[in-house]
Amino acid sequence: MLEKIHSVLFSYYEATLCNEGKHDHLGNWFVTLDFIFSKTWDALCEFRDLKRQNPRCSEYAWLEAAANSAWLKCEEYYKHADESAAYYAAEVLQPGRKWNWFHQEWLGNDEKRPWIDTVQKAVQQLWEEEYKGKFGAPELTLVSRPRHPNDEFGAFSEHRRIRTVTPISSDSYQSYVGCDPEGQPTDDPLNYWNSRIRSQPDLARFALDMLALPVSSAECERIFSSAKLLITASRNRLHPNTIEANECLRAWFRDEEVERRQGGQDGLSGEGGREAKDDDWESGNESDEESDDESDEGNDEENNEESDEESDNNEGNDGDIELEDA
Repeated sequence: MLEKIHSVLFSYYEATLCNEGKHDHLGNWFVTLDFIFSKTWDALCEFRDLKRQNPRCSEYAWLEAAANSAWLKCEEYYKHADESAAYYAAEVLQPGRKWNWFHQEWLGNDEKRPWIDTVQKAVQQLWEEEYKGKFGAPELTLVSRPRHPNDEFGAFSEHRRIRTVTPISSDSYQSYVGCDPEGQPTDDPLNYWNSRIRSQPDLARFALDMLALPVSSAECERIFSSAKLLITASRNRLHPNTIEANECLRAWFRDEEVERRQGGQDGLSGEGGREAKDDDWESGNESDEESDDESDEGNDEENNEESDEESDNNEGNDGDIELEDA
């Protein structure tokens, strides 16, 4: 019985851990909710069968009631997705996914199949009302320079370049969803849309606004905790801009440090990886001990010099006393 309870709760644990990072955006929200919804429904059906097979076991009746309450709560959140098309748009505006996941999960379900048309119309309406034709390309100062220092034959390079022809469409969103998914589903969609902010400004703004929303408040809570360590009793009058800049710098430096450590540990796994980490830890301790020894030696030398100066001063004072007596 404990094993069955663990298997149900592990789905919630897995969904929570997979969506608490700062790189997880709103595009993961609906997929995660659908995952929890389906796992809870499977648990409810399983506990109902166990209750029917074991009528004298009151534990299965309790588990069925608990699973039913969890399923009703999941259904409540599932219906909230219809209140805003942003949940669906964030999924579709991932170039490696688009509408493929909805077709994969809903077309084979008689109950969910009619939802596809409703969701597509909702996303189309959001696009047309809030973004279509309302944003232009940002003004940038471009500095043209040859790709190589000695490349003076720009006309030949331009004549040799293969030009890509983009089909002209009155609706860039329909052109986007009408094509096959681009890249891998795990690719960062922010890089994709940032590179198209000038060629497709309204559609790129649409995607960046949707994907800028975090899927959970875990990272925001971490920022609050970090700011609490910055704003202390002795630093309680910092300007908001200073606090914002400090938190941004801390996050950026932390990311660089994590990437540096991950890059240094490539290929190190198992015993070898642990040995390398142990060596780094021991070398760090040795360097700390050496620095402590050096600081102790420096303190001893300073103390000896001070004692010598004091002895010289005492000798001078003794001479002055003898002269006064004479």
